[in-house]
Amino acid sequence: MRIGVAGAGPSSLYLLRTIKNHDITAFEEDSKLGLPRHCTGLVSINGAIALGIYRREVVMGRYSRVRIINGEDGAAVEFKLPRHSIIMLHRPGLEESLYEGTGVEFGRRIKEATTGGRLIDGEGAHGFDAAIVGEGARGMLSRALGARGEYLFGIQGDGRG
Repeated sequence: MRIGVAGAGPSSLYLLRTIKNHDITAFEEDSKLGLPRHCTGLVSINGAIALGIYRREVVMGRYSRVRIINGEDGAAVEFKLPRHSIIMLHRPGLEESLYEGTGVEFGRRIKEATTGGRLIDGEGAHGFDAAIVGEGARGMLSRALGARGEYLFGIQGDGRG
């Protein structure tokens, strides 16, 4: 099966790494992995270990308290968790550690995804048996398509903040 993926962030790179019996190509709009540089993420240490993505070199911090503040009204909720059970990952380092050197076409921004497995960029249409929109938090392609798909929400943080 040929699978096309719009985006080469952590989820897409994890897919490339774990699904070995299919031909998967990810199209990344940037010229290298880990962009934008400011993005990072908070995840449970147990989840990172279970997924095989826990590496000391990509852990920026360990936390047992996390406060999430709503940017619209300033309301906050605070989670008190077991000692050091949440880790902050350095996204560029995580992506570089997940990438196995093949399966990503850089500088290729997908502008449209169609039913039937077609991904369209500036060079034309690319046909696949299945197409996945694996875009990041910005959701630009989904918004442009008016699409509402299945999403797994996590905690997105800004490493500069």
